[in-house]
Amino acid sequence: MATTLSTGCPPNRNSRGITGDASNMKVVAERFIMTSAHRVVLLRELTRRVAYQLWVERGRPFGSPEVDWFHAEVLLDQLGSIWVLEGF
Repeated sequence: MATTLSTGCPPNRNSRGITGDASNMKVVAERFIMTSAHRVVLLRELTRRVAYQLWVERGRPFGSPEVDWFHAEVLLDQLGSIWVLEGF
């Protein structure tokens, strides 16, 4: 039986059970990067949808789409702050 560290994890493993070898750490890093990239894409799509809805609610005026985009970013930022405070 392998001895455990003070964290209760077997040697060469962290608290998430990930071994410390370089190939495994590369896989973990690639997953994190892919996850981060997906978050950016999803946030951009959500911003686009909210901006479109704001534009529709304003009566679909011609020009100045950046007004609705900026407003959507502000709303989503506020919503994100609320989610963090609420523990979601």
